[in-house]
Amino acid sequence: LGWQGTAGQLRALEALPHAPESPLHPQPSPGLQPEARARWDALVAAALADFETGALEKVVAARREPLEALAGVARGAVPTAVLAALDGALAGRSGVAFGLCPGGGAGVFVGATPECLVRRRGDGVEADALAGSMPRGGGWEAQAAALRTSEKDLREHGLVRDAVVSALEPWCTTVAHPAVPTVRVLPTVLHLYSRVTGTLRDTTSGDVLALADALHPTPAVCGTPREAARAFIAAHEDAP
Repeated sequence: LGWQGTAGQLRALEALPHAPESPLHPQPSPGLQPEARARWDALVAAALADFETGALEKVVAARREPLEALAGVARGAVPTAVLAALDGALAGRSGVAFGLCPGGGAGVFVGATPECLVRRRGDGVEADALAGSMPRGGGWEAQAAALRTSEKDLREHGLVRDAVVSALEPWCTTVAHPAVPTVRVLPTVLHLYSRVTGTLRDTTSGDVLALADALHPTPAVCGTPREAARAFIAAHEDAP
């Protein structure tokens, strides 16, 4: 069973079979274990070395942090308590929440993203470039101002925006984006944001799934150059 939609539509999942509701009580994460910390430090060192040689301009590294299962949620059931938490996290924003339940007790995957990979309306195409970030604190207005002038974050944002533009150009007669990114404010983080727009050359061939295939993975979730970043992640990350 798969589902995706806006945050406001998330409650529709409550009509699906699920275990009785229970409060969210995951055990506190103990932080990275010593061996996990060593693997993470080695991954970062390898990335920095590839930056020095020019093999990579950007790479998105990841690590896993396991938590105890939620008490009272049946194995394989749709955890609507978790989905409700995503609903709250995205309320009033333009994000997308999604869930996937393979069945057979295989567990449930849920997630949420604040960006749109690609949207097509008629001959118009839109894609989000969201990169260059900092944690949100109490004085986020001052943080947003600092983010807009951060050389490092503007460069990172430019890598993602330019990759989105390059992916859309073969499909479009025109591709445009704002000269200066804005700041998207989320509950725990601030992102530099640009909306990239284009006009399709041929509406019969610009299928949205073909556009998604051309765009994914963007440097925002993988890195650049794309194939070098994918190879680095496959070689150095221990998560499947």
